Amino acid sequence: MPNLENSEKIKIELDKTLNPFLKININGKQEKFMLDFGHGGLLSLTEQTALSLKSNNILTIEGEGNIGANGVVQEKTYVTLLETIKIGKSELKNEVAYYSKSNNYNLLGSELTKYFIVTLNFKDKELILTPFADSESSFETFGFSINLDSNKIYVSKLFNGLNAQKSGLMLNDEIINVNEKQLSEFSLCERYFHLNNILKTEKEIVLQVKRGGEQKEFRIARQNPFRKK
Repeated sequence: MPNLENSEKIKIELDKTLNPFLKININGKQEKFMLDFGHGGLLSLTEQTALSLKSNNILTIEGEGNIGANGVVQEKTYVTLLETIKIGKSELKNEVAYYSKSNNYNLLGSELTKYFIVTLNFKDKELILTPFADSESSFETFGFSINLDSNKIYVSKLFNGLNAQKSGLMLNDEIINVNEKQLSEFSLCERYFHLNNILKTEKEIVLQVKRGGEQKEFRIARQNPFRKK
């Protein structure tokens, strides 16, 4: 393994099904987290943990929430800005965490690999982190998320008060065109990944959507809702 001299070993606990748990310090408060790369973000919090942080920087997301045993849960999700996240001796700044009522555990997810090479040593119950990236981040969004069903890509989540909602975009709008590119030219999966890539890289997009029997167009700019004005 490269750069082991810069690595840090962090003790973990394993439950009966070998799920790894570790302690993380967020905004100066220590909490227990399960390492779960099935979570696509960095941190997912229980409602109890999130409310204990008493943050004033919170966004509300309407639409689809977690995927449960009975399918997608329709619930409000919240995004909160964290001043600091300390994992072992490493500190991350200006990251965000998501939470909702249905969250059962605090989760440390796959975005950890943005900053570290991650190695789990089950034998010695250690998480080995090797840093390789800048530890300060900036949260930017167009203010909506997408999902797909058997035949379309649609708006699955909408941030209250951000640019997408202000422009008039609505939950369940079917996205048929982005930046004058007809998505019907792609297979359904290709459409989904193509659009997700655009949402991660572009600063402004033009969406055409189908709503009922009508087509509508929206120009939406990416924004950092937590940036101090």
